[in-house]
Amino acid sequence: MISPWEQLIQRAHEDRLPHALLFVGERGVGKKQLALDFSKRLLCSNKACGHCQSCYLFDAQTHPDLIRIEPESGQTIKIDQIREVIAFVSQTPSLGGYRIIIIDPARAMNINAANALLKTLEEPTPNTLLILISDSIPRLPATILSRCQKIIFQQSVAEDEPFKQDFYNGLRDLTDRKIDPLTLAERWHEKNSELLLKLFFSWVLDLLRLRVSQKLSLEPLLSYSDHIQKTNRFIQTGFNLNQRLWLEELLIKWVVTYAAC
Repeated sequence: MISPWEQLIQRAHEDRLPHALLFVGERGVGKKQLALDFSKRLLCSNKACGHCQSCYLFDAQTHPDLIRIEPESGQTIKIDQIREVIAFVSQTPSLGGYRIIIIDPARAMNINAANALLKTLEEPTPNTLLILISDSIPRLPATILSRCQKIIFQQSVAEDEPFKQDFYNGLRDLTDRKIDPLTLAERWHEKNSELLLKLFFSWVLDLLRLRVSQKLSLEPLLSYSDHIQKTNRFIQTGFNLNQRLWLEELLIKWVVTYAAC
């Protein structure tokens, strides 16, 4: 199967890039990094040479022909931020190449922001590329989705396996107070949320089985299991939870749970 990077390079080489792309895939598969890497290559006249003015500006995060739209406050991308996009695409590129907009995560746009973005998609300007990033097909109007070409990112099973070992080692280190919850949450906050919660639940089930066999109290672990499932329900029903925050909460709660066992 051709990789997302190969798809993009092929389309660029054949001069058939669309004006809007939707990167879809689980958290931690590299969507944001690929969006940045491809943007750098597209903005550079020598394919991300690393030594030109464009590359220097890109690395300094001051490139005038690239803007990144992310939630400013709370967890919502608002209409004023999309108005910035509209003004941006109406200008001539400062370095004479592409203008690129990265919106991450796309699902964070409120309805007014999404409607404002539609106007830009309906009347695309030359040499402009919009990249929407999402962990799943976002809840956006079909009129927006229909104007974006999807690039699907797959999570590699081989990538999951090394992380499982890191996860279990991390929880053991947390239990032994060799690492603190905030540091561990920072290390894992870009990993796939579904995989993380699955591993948390598996960890607790193993401990519950052990305590049943030893006829020990189950109450702290059952309470912790309920908290994992509650977090999972919120995520599955579309709540835009900050992953670093819910990870911190789960890890802090684990320290308390372990102390109570």
